[in-house]
Amino acid sequence: MNNKKVEKTLHEIAKENLKNEIEKIDKLDYEKVNWYELKNEILNIKKDIKEEEEAVLIYEFQKKFINKNKSVVNGYDKDIVIFKVLEELIICNELNIGAIHLKGKEYFIETGVENAVTKALKILELYEIILKQTIGANNQKGYSLNLDIWFNKSRYKIQDYVVLERLAPIITSFINIGFIDEFNVEKLFDRLSDIIEYAILPSTLHNKYLDIENIITTAIIDNEIITIKIKKNNSYIEKEIEPFKIIYKKKTKYIVYKDIKSNQIEEEELFNCRLVETEIDNMEYINTNLSMLKTEDIKIKQPPKKAEPKQIKLLLECDSVIYEYFNMLPLSNMIIYDEEKKLKEFSKKYNYDCMPNKFYIEALDYKEKIISVIFHCLENVKIIEPTELKNDIIERVKIFTKKNNIDICKEDNTPPTPPIKPNNNQTLKEETPIENNENIEIDKNGLVEKIKNSKGGNLNL
Repeated sequence: MNNKKVEKTLHEIAKENLKNEIEKIDKLDYEKVNWYELKNEILNIKKDIKEEEEAVLIYEFQKKFINKNKSVVNGYDKDIVIFKVLEELIICNELNIGAIHLKGKEYFIETGVENAVTKALKILELYEIILKQTIGANNQKGYSLNLDIWFNKSRYKIQDYVVLERLAPIITSFINIGFIDEFNVEKLFDRLSDIIEYAILPSTLHNKYLDIENIITTAIIDNEIITIKIKKNNSYIEKEIEPFKIIYKKKTKYIVYKDIKSNQIEEEELFNCRLVETEIDNMEYINTNLSMLKTEDIKIKQPPKKAEPKQIKLLLECDSVIYEYFNMLPLSNMIIYDEEKKLKEFSKKYNYDCMPNKFYIEALDYKEKIISVIFHCLENVKIIEPTELKNDIIERVKIFTKKNNIDICKEDNTPPTPPIKPNNNQTLKEETPIENNENIEIDKNGLVEKIKNSKGGNLNL
């Protein structure tokens, strides 16, 4: 007779200790559960909770969800095991993982683990997400990621396995749709590459109306009158205008201008403005093939978990043409000061005179990430704080110019010319009179200063 004691799994032990909590979940009103924040729902039931206990209670919530929606929701156990097996393979990316190891993991499900893992491996192998291998001296059955298939059609290869681990549930959900011709890992990463491409576009290319905005801002600086098309009652009419400034309302850009014919000051959403020579029906989005990065150069980096680098506070003054880029919130803890009320708040908070056609950024992030974002839109930003960040950027530019034999960073001990402060006598456009426009440069405050050589000059950030 076999008297060998069968040890209980963590799942079984946790479930025995959570009878009261499971009963509370059963009695909860389905409609009052926040199904997108189940961990918070669990904390409402049990404050101090172990990892395995949390997994059991999440499972009980999922059962409640499935039982309520049996007609449209598939079984939960298969999906969670596919996800957990894939996650384990990604975490151990440099190793071939044995099937025995995968079947010995705790998955906190009620169906047989060994059978569920076997099915999960078959599905992942069928969809070419993993490869079957033999491992060890005994040629045991094992598996590894089939990354050549993952990135076969993708323009970008994600090499950070922390990021890939985050994608494990997305991959699981994608292939569970079932139609392999369209829903396979190769096409998933092809789609994800479109998102990456969008995110890393040069900052101004996020602006669908860059051409006309450049013409408008140039006209503002040069005090020029221009002719554009403006949409009125579903048709476009030509108007001769004198643009004054660009403003922001509810994440939308408007131009403030004087209508030359009526002599009235008006506002118009930039979306409704077109160049005279532009075909109205052909305003398509910028071609995303203009990316400046190569596939093999992309690696998403994460700050170390144990010793995170210090975050620094950043204040930027930005040109209007990169407003769309910063609305993607590329920095952490970011605040955009754009509308009039917010601009006044920024001015008061930091004792800084806000300039026309600009918006301002406050952020708290890691230095390397900040520098990366600044380089992403270098010609359209001015660093307000921290001033020492300018030296970091200048040093990197010097390294770049040295490597490329570009001699624009000669040592110059001449102190910089202090910026011209606006005064009360300036017009709505903050005009600064000039004699001619052949040898001038517009500083980052939107004001004009003379330079000796229009083809040269120092790097001013």
